[in-house]
Amino acid sequence: MRYLLPFALLTPALLLLTARGSARQDEPKPEQPRPEQVKPGQAKPEQALRNLIDLDPAERQALQVRAMELAQPSEEHARLTSYAGTFDAEVKMWIAPGQPPLESKAVMTHESVVGGRFLRISGSTTFTFPGMGEYSVESLQYLGFDRRSGEYTSVGFDSMGTYSTEARGTFDEATSTATLSGVTEDPSLGIRQAYDTVIEFVDADTLKMTTIVYDAFQPGPFKLMEVTSRRHNW
Repeated sequence: MRYLLPFALLTPALLLLTARGSARQDEPKPEQPRPEQVKPGQAKPEQALRNLIDLDPAERQALQVRAMELAQPSEEHARLTSYAGTFDAEVKMWIAPGQPPLESKAVMTHESVVGGRFLRISGSTTFTFPGMGEYSVESLQYLGFDRRSGEYTSVGFDSMGTYSTEARGTFDEATSTATLSGVTEDPSLGIRQAYDTVIEFVDADTLKMTTIVYDAFQPGPFKLMEVTSRRHNW
């Protein structure tokens, strides 16, 4: 499973598979807004950027010093890498509105890598789909924090596809929650999918991830997956 962007989240093929037989084909589908209309831009306002060639030597040297400072791990990285270890994950996935979730379990390995700059999460899980049998998925996820933009980041890979997914977003101190947003495009199927992943830092041993997709099974948001991971007690 993609831990932060769970494996089913943006795999159009799986979205299509899970929807078959779960939604009535004779019901007219309402016109759905494009993802960018549902999720107005959350990115920070663009600022004028300069090419390195335009800088004078003093500016270049000052930027080099600043870049080296920003390259060092921060407290945000420590927040992520404090979850290094082995975690038992309880996974719930909803395949259509109004239906109970499919449930599964997984053992995930969390590793602090690249000098404490990223949390590497790997593992596998198996779901049993109605009428389709078992489906096993291997996944790899990197969580980080981009000090340049002040945003948490995620890059994910899994055996449901040959591509990667990316998302980024900010942290809310009041709720100990980070909300990462992204969009994936599949030109082969003509599908564009916007999504959020909400990361709740519940306590020192528990993370809860909720994945929300937009305009997938219904107009607007749809809760697709919920992953609760607890540190393994040996």
